[in-house]
Amino acid sequence: NDEELTAAVREATRLGLPAAAHAYSDDGVSAAVKAGVRSIEHGSLITRPTLELMRDHGVYFVPTLGPFALDLSPNAPPEARPLRPRTETMFKSARRAIEMARRLGVPIVAGADTSYEEGETTAIDEIIALAEAGLSNLEAIRSATTVAADCLRISAAKGAIQPGLDADLVAYADNPVNDLRALRDPLLIINGGKVFLNKLPASRGR
Repeated sequence: NDEELTAAVREATRLGLPAAAHAYSDDGVSAAVKAGVRSIEHGSLITRPTLELMRDHGVYFVPTLGPFALDLSPNAPPEARPLRPRTETMFKSARRAIEMARRLGVPIVAGADTSYEEGETTAIDEIIALAEAGLSNLEAIRSATTVAADCLRISAAKGAIQPGLDADLVAYADNPVNDLRALRDPLLIINGGKVFLNKLPASRGR
């Protein structure tokens, strides 16, 4: 009930932990927002009044479109096929919610909602899905960088390229703002100042 939900969020807040609510229905999202959660994961069936409530409370929207798209693909796993009509309805509703959220100024975050095992969607898939749902390419990229860092309250260390922040960098041959598919082919990955991938031409053969 509402009292239990509020108590759980209050206790998490006391411990310095932002609360994320996984909710699909309008009533579920509304209740979570009123209880004080930091973000809503999924939220596929939310309406404009609830999105306005999220905006007014500073709640982040993490739509997780990627798994829907995966379940609707021709290569969807057998267990996903009986749920296809439900998935199509949720996917269409989620895309409408994203369009409304963008217009209303609700911060949108890219979240994969998977364990990154083979065959599952990733943050890159989510970035592309968000752009297809109405975000600009740059907005979609920011949903996984600056906006995500703000949501997680780590923007003092991550989420942007500027002095004083962690050296987390990815370099590409082409500008992802022009074509998000470039995100799938990084040339250089640096995490915390350590090089994890280096395919730059000057480094070949070393």
